[in-house]
Amino acid sequence: MSPSDANRRDKRTRWPSVTARHQTSCPAVMDKRCRCEPCYVARVWDPTRHRSMTSPSFRSPHQAVDWLQATKAAFREGSFAYESSITVNTASKRFLEAAKGGIARNKKGQPYKKSTLKTIEGALNGRIKDELGSLRLAKVRRGHVQKLVDGMVADELSGSRVRNVLNGLRSLYSYAIARDLAQDSPVRHIQLPAINETPRNRIATPLEFQALMRVLEPADTVPFALAAYATARCQEILNLTWSDVYWNENVIYLASNDAYEKTVAAKRTVPLIPQLHRVLKDAFERQGNPAADQLVCPPHKPGGRNSGKLHPGALYHRADEQWAKSNLDRIRLHECRHTAASWMRAAGIDLKVRSVLMGHASTASTDLGAGSITDDRYTHLLPGEIQRAGNQLSKYLTTREKSDGQTGPNEQPILSEPNPNTQNLKAITQPTSRRDTRWRASAGSASTHAPARDEPDRL
Repeated sequence: MSPSDANRRDKRTRWPSVTARHQTSCPAVMDKRCRCEPCYVARVWDPTRHRSMTSPSFRSPHQAVDWLQATKAAFREGSFAYESSITVNTASKRFLEAAKGGIARNKKGQPYKKSTLKTIEGALNGRIKDELGSLRLAKVRRGHVQKLVDGMVADELSGSRVRNVLNGLRSLYSYAIARDLAQDSPVRHIQLPAINETPRNRIATPLEFQALMRVLEPADTVPFALAAYATARCQEILNLTWSDVYWNENVIYLASNDAYEKTVAAKRTVPLIPQLHRVLKDAFERQGNPAADQLVCPPHKPGGRNSGKLHPGALYHRADEQWAKSNLDRIRLHECRHTAASWMRAAGIDLKVRSVLMGHASTASTDLGAGSITDDRYTHLLPGEIQRAGNQLSKYLTTREKSDGQTGPNEQPILSEPNPNTQNLKAITQPTSRRDTRWRASAGSASTHAPARDEPDRL
């Protein structure tokens, strides 16, 4: 739009330095009656750059007046923050360098973890660079970000992947706003696709898990055994060293490296049960008494794309081939964690203990109406648990019936105990309102079953 077009569309208002900007097709452009909903802009003189400054467009004149007064006050105080001309690409490079150097930190004030920084770098150098890289950082609007999201949805990217991209952009603007490179973040109030998580209902019984392990190569059984017998996460398995295995104490220390801990609760000590002890002892001997800093699960081949670490994709490929030959259902490392949680529950281990062993930060059974993650998401019923529960209930009732029937001389059987639901049975027929209570009192009623003031209405 040329300046002359803008001048024709801008009409004076009764507020000084505030003009109404009409649509191009509005008759007001030709000095006739307005038939549109104009926006309002304000102009103020910039004493530093010695030129006129125009405000953004506002829906009401009062917003333009507020911007005008705030900008004049900022000029008088010398605190006006100019928008930077830096582009998204340039700002991304600065942010990544600062994050890798420990200068830029997350919302908790801590350095970014390697895995998180890798995800942010992939987002900034991928979709964000292609779609928004050439735009000025301070000029990116919510519409640009929503268009980016709509494009990812059209390309059938998952909801979690879309959120990873936006988290990278959100981290960039948190860094930029703190350094006056931008005034606001355009990532807020964006419509996102739902996260369609695939339920992880695959668990294995102890006997089935042993069958799955028997057909694998000895080295490939170690990661699955750590997940099922020690509740280890994938990153914890890939970075576990022999110094974290305490043979004499029969324990394993997980997430000893701060760079790979998921939460504070991820740092935990788990028991080295005999089933896992045999697997790890065999691996220790196969590696020829390795050094303390050597990985428990080294890569299948030296080098590779994972910086000398075991590649889960290659592990799954080898395992799936063996399981397909033996006609066995495949299982994944995280599903082995679900299996571990289900085993512990079936063994009668307390929820608090299970949560600690799983490395979950929240151990409450109920949190704002949501069930415990240890029970609701990770725990599943093993075959035969319904029948076992019936047997346990029958045994419990039989034991209680025998013990209750053998009451002492000063005890009452349970069946003769007063029932709280029938104690005040007569009170049901008594008046429940304060007016009725006063009326019966004035009538000389001697009933002792009138309800108390705070007693709930049983009707």
